[in-house]
Amino acid sequence: TEKHTAEEIGDMLEALGSEIDVSCNGTEIVMNISSLSENIDRTLAIAEEILYTPKFSQDDFERAKKQQLDAIQQQQTSASTIADQQFGRILYGANHIMALPTTGTTETVAALTLDDVKGYYKSHLSPSQSKVMLVGNLTQAQLMPKLQFLNKWADVKVTKATEPTPPTIAKTSVYFVEKKAAPQSEIRIGCMSM
Repeated sequence: TEKHTAEEIGDMLEALGSEIDVSCNGTEIVMNISSLSENIDRTLAIAEEILYTPKFSQDDFERAKKQQLDAIQQQQTSASTIADQQFGRILYGANHIMALPTTGTTETVAALTLDDVKGYYKSHLSPSQSKVMLVGNLTQAQLMPKLQFLNKWADVKVTKATEPTPPTIAKTSVYFVEKKAAPQSEIRIGCMSM
């Protein structure tokens, strides 16, 4: 964040016996917060700091980008990863967002800039698109006042790109992707369910 390094935040959370993890997958971005009830106020203060004052450091961005590019290159040696990626392209069509690997491709990650990340943060993370869920021993009456910091979250109108219509599959087809020297073969059989 603008106030604390990742290591400092990690140390603060460890001292509280708490965890905050921000992650994403193909369909969502999630902040998972785990805290002892007696430390919830201090843990939520850290979550507020992470949400509202992220530090978009060029050095951190370049390091993460290099790690991602290295991971993408490593994945290309995996028959399982190649099968998953090709199956997505077959089901959804090459231009559909669900056909792209969640890790990105060498081309998409290489093209990313820190300004792209800042722009996405400003234009796509919005309370109008978010849900909050609690599981634990705190009641709604106890927790709601503690979540008042979320009222400061600026609401932005999120415009999502129109996705192309996936191709119609008229009959069963078999596709082959050769992966020389693969220790095992991978087979995917399936269809879109939603």
